[in-house]
Amino acid sequence: MLKRGAVLDLGYAAILDRNYTGAERRFRILLRLVERDEDKERIANRSMDVAFANLNQGLIPESSQLYERAFALGQELGSDIIVAEALSGLSKAEQARGNVARAKELALNAKRRFDGRGIIRPSRADQFAVINSQQTSAFAVSRSDRLQTKTAVREMKAEGP
Repeated sequence: MLKRGAVLDLGYAAILDRNYTGAERRFRILLRLVERDEDKERIANRSMDVAFANLNQGLIPESSQLYERAFALGQELGSDIIVAEALSGLSKAEQARGNVARAKELALNAKRRFDGRGIIRPSRADQFAVINSQQTSAFAVSRSDRLQTKTAVREMKAEGP
């Protein structure tokens, strides 16, 4: 679990560094692992991580599909927090498509759910989805960045399920 946390941290660090392809790669590794474990809550959360990495790369349809998956899982689990996070991400995707009215509707729905739970922090999509930002290409990923990910993945595989 600790190694998975390190890969997740490296993914968020890549987002902050605007290395969206590097973040997506790390988040997808983690998504595959939790899918294998069949952990629906983590599948929803890792799907949203991949979704905002995709959103930042302008991959709107892929991002929306992942947010919709997380939304459905959140409903199935009865998790208002996952549902609100997914709605917030879908709002960003609609904003990127230029559907301002739908984006506002989704954002307000997410806010109501957060408010209802007493949560005052911004959603992950609000914190990490940067619409129309300067993108970092896959070729800009540093060698040490790739090595850190490969090392963490090898260690997780050696650790087993």
